[in-house]
Amino acid sequence: MIQKFQDATLEFSQTKVPTISKVLPLFKMIQQHLKDALKDSDLIKDKSGQKYRGLKRGFQAGLDKINIHLEKALVGDYPLLGAGERHMVYTPANGS
Repeated sequence: MIQKFQDATLEFSQTKVPTISKVLPLFKMIQQHLKDALKDSDLIKDKSGQKYRGLKRGFQAGLDKINIHLEKALVGDYPLLGAGERHMVYTPANGS
């Protein structure tokens, strides 16, 4: 579970590397990862909430928070422009 957050942290921690184009893809990756975690069969089976002690609540809180950040990111132009620039800089078709 933690690996996805570590990957995102390392991406945003790079120096001298523009990261604006990575904001939306990484937010979406974290959002999907949290959604998938909430659908985990072991978590769903634990009706009492005792086995994982708040893990489901923590995943939901994280998902709620990332949804807030995604909503804010989609209102501004910079992440969208960055995502567009990323697409223009590299595409598998042209390999540049």
